[in-house]
Amino acid sequence: MQYYRETSGIPSGDPVLVLQTDNTLHCALKCNSLAVCQAFRFANRTCELFNASFVPCHGSGCFAVFTADGWPSCPDGWLVFEGSCFMFGNSSANFTAAQNFCKSHGGNLIHVNSAPENDFVRSHARTLQGRFWLALNQPEEGHWIWVDTNTTDTFLGWAPNEPDWSAGECAVFEGQKDYQWADYPCVYNDVIPLCEISGE
Repeated sequence: MQYYRETSGIPSGDPVLVLQTDNTLHCALKCNSLAVCQAFRFANRTCELFNASFVPCHGSGCFAVFTADGWPSCPDGWLVFEGSCFMFGNSSANFTAAQNFCKSHGGNLIHVNSAPENDFVRSHARTLQGRFWLALNQPEEGHWIWVDTNTTDTFLGWAPNEPDWSAGECAVFEGQKDYQWADYPCVYNDVIPLCEISGE
């Protein structure tokens, strides 16, 4: 299984393959399917696959295969990205039950740390549809906390006009908002768990 991390370098040399893909996830899957692919770059729906070393980068969207030593070995059926494992549940639950579900599988609800991680998850969520819980709740109005670390949010992926404070105390990837974040009542049981085993 290949792991990818966003890197500060872009591959030197010419790509071994250039193709059009919809998102970073699809580009990663193409790289994963080619034994010669050691890195890829995705921008503006163009996916470039490389078998080359890296030089200083002048933009984002650059990813490289890295050695998995020290990172979690992901269970079967989990997605791998930037050293963490991700699993979309197959049935809906309220926030507490979803967190317990993830803990029973050795993880927590997803804690998003970066834009590339957020984009990766959103890309996959679009293929599944529905709403998906994050490990983010609001014990006090306007004060959002990651429940797995009891820390405040550092990366934000809210949809425009979200959170609107009126809908509840937890956060979801909202399908009706292209899987940007929205607040949602924690007690509602129509949201699917999205679990993570973090490599951080």
